[in-house]
Amino acid sequence: TNATRAARVAAMEMVSRAYHDALFMARIAPTAMIFIPCRNGVSHTPDEYASREAISTGVQVLALTLANLASAPLPPHQPQ
Repeated sequence: TNATRAARVAAMEMVSRAYHDALFMARIAPTAMIFIPCRNGVSHTPDEYASREAISTGVQVLALTLANLASAPLPPHQPQ
């Protein structure tokens, strides 16, 4: 993505099997999630741990994504 390239971090597209809000929001709007690495790949348990560096990188990518979206032209309105 533009944001990951700007932050100089590796990125990959993937399908999440997690039932986040994005699953339901995708019915009405494009969605995406930013995943950061957790120690030993463990997430959604009390043992989940992400380093400050991973969290900081995720926040940077989110900020760059929001800046890109804020400066993009709006799509034409499509009444439902």
